[in-house]
Amino acid sequence: MADLKDLKALIIDEIPLSTIVGQYIPIKVQGTAKKAVCPFHDDHDPSMSVSDEKKIFKCFACGEYGNAIDFVVKYKNLDFIEGLKEICERNGIDFERYFQKKKQDPKFEMAKKILSRVSTLYRKTASSKKYPAYNDFIEKRGLSELIAQTYHLGYAPKDNRVTHYLQSIPSRPDREFALKVAEELALIHRNTPEKEAQLGRSHYDTFRERIIFPIWDHYGQVIGYTSRATESYQKAKYKNSRDSFIFNKSKILYGFHLAKKSIRENDAVIVVEGNMDQIALHSKGFENSVAIMGTAFGEFHLNILKGMTKNIYLAFDNDKAGWDGASRANLICLNQGIIPRYISFQVINEDGNEDKNIKDADDFLKSQGRLELQKRIEEAKTFIDIKLEKLIPSKVPEVLDQKIALLKQAFEVLVPLKLELEATERVLSFAQKIGLQSDRDTVLKQYTDFIESFRAPFGQVAPATPTEAESAGHASQVQELENTSTEPSEEQLREIFSSPEPLTSAEKILIRQVVQHPEILTHSKSADLLDFVRSDDVKEYVWRLSDLVYEVDENEYPQVVRALSRQQNVSKEIKTVIDQGLVSHRPNILNEKVLERLIGDMRLKLEVDKLKVEREELLAQREMCHTQEDLNQLLSKLSELDKKLSNIKSNKSVTTDLKSTRPTQGSR
Repeated sequence: MADLKDLKALIIDEIPLSTIVGQYIPIKVQGTAKKAVCPFHDDHDPSMSVSDEKKIFKCFACGEYGNAIDFVVKYKNLDFIEGLKEICERNGIDFERYFQKKKQDPKFEMAKKILSRVSTLYRKTASSKKYPAYNDFIEKRGLSELIAQTYHLGYAPKDNRVTHYLQSIPSRPDREFALKVAEELALIHRNTPEKEAQLGRSHYDTFRERIIFPIWDHYGQVIGYTSRATESYQKAKYKNSRDSFIFNKSKILYGFHLAKKSIRENDAVIVVEGNMDQIALHSKGFENSVAIMGTAFGEFHLNILKGMTKNIYLAFDNDKAGWDGASRANLICLNQGIIPRYISFQVINEDGNEDKNIKDADDFLKSQGRLELQKRIEEAKTFIDIKLEKLIPSKVPEVLDQKIALLKQAFEVLVPLKLELEATERVLSFAQKIGLQSDRDTVLKQYTDFIESFRAPFGQVAPATPTEAESAGHASQVQELENTSTEPSEEQLREIFSSPEPLTSAEKILIRQVVQHPEILTHSKSADLLDFVRSDDVKEYVWRLSDLVYEVDENEYPQVVRALSRQQNVSKEIKTVIDQGLVSHRPNILNEKVLERLIGDMRLKLEVDKLKVEREELLAQREMCHTQEDLNQLLSKLSELDKKLSNIKSNKSVTTDLKSTRPTQGSR
């Protein structure tokens, strides 16, 4: 059955890259080379190479590169699935043929079904207008019926409506399974035996006499709830679904499924702290807004947003906790090269005092209105500029040492940006504002020295200095080519994008054995092997091969295996090992006992090699230890690795050379 992997392969392998890129921007042919004006930066002369042979575009001015799907995703600001749809529509491909949803775990399917139907139940209850607590809430908050319907706002009465609904399921197995899943989701709770005997029911609802706000995943599927108390006896003002196999509040941006389109259209996103703030913003036309779910803004949230826009506005609560949260979010953004802006909700009354009743976006909109918020968004400063302004006292010190101390505090604010222009210009401006007389070269030299000496706490990643090679892939080679104006050769392109890290001996053994004995991949324990594989190319090839094991006839097997390696564009080293496995392949199936032993041996060998590589990486970090404490921690980690290696090597099941294994074979 065709799936998205097949569609991806079809697009990349069958449609010339220049055809897809040419549907969006003009391409010029210069001899055998194809070039275009890069759409990802302010380009005037064609800086982007488009190689149909390598299936890669690469701009040697701004550094953007990738395959056909990457181009469309970046150019149109889409997510991966939307990018595939876009390409299919333009190139006459039936997307639905490939987009086959895999069968989910029965528990997961039941959870989705329960959550969807319970949301409808809560919504119908609220829409009945029979519950004053809900009606009063909607009226006080100024929420229209359209907003209530858009957000599927509901009400949970005190009559255990969810429990009654689940217990009404006719089939006993389905009913018991639904109750069990609902209990795991904390939608309901089990009564004690005494209570069950007294009340005549086994469960009771978690949410009672509460306003219900469904929480969706980023594709619009209900995965949990947050609720607001309506009665004075309720201790918790807000009660949320607990984390479960389907719900993790730290990985949710509330309202994202509603905001996606507007974020792209506005090329900006407003991030708030609470769901009511997000609803208030959306209802007033700021539809490009999302909310974090009572957790800190993290890299997971940023990774979702930065693929859609680099313009991030932090609109956190107007208190110390909100400022601290914005500071953390700002640092996370800066470390990924994004400079967020800050929207302040501080309001100064006519008497010159701050209005303490205005704490968040919802309060601000009610008090000041939509136009004032729009003005603040348009005038919003970057968070780092506000932090720098806060560093400068009302009376600038005259003592030189105090001025230098202030400058170093500014360095700490800007260090995540390294020597980017956004940082160096701010450094020079700050030095001028505090009255330092040093020339720009001296100030920048001090800042550069600070960057080079700056060190994050042990175990955390410090900002890379400009002289360090970037950590991903072959960035140093990319940088070298970016600094040249000549057209890169085919050999250089291959070197940049196709040269992987060398395989370990255990990874070679794994490839050779699964090609020689594909029945390994059908064994239940085979999946554990990939936990110890470092190479993404090896993982991808083994995954793809495992998909084919049941579908390929024996006489077609060698051709399919080689075709798969070409399709995945694996390295020469992997192709060589694949060929070695095919030479030894025979149409026989290993018996269960031999399979168990073979998989066990490979697992141990992979684990040993992985630990050895980790040990080498730790040894390489010794030069980075600037204190005895850092060195002691590193030596402790080395000691732990050595113990693990010693324990594994003492295990007699580890074979010294798996290649010499001569397993007994059974007939197919």
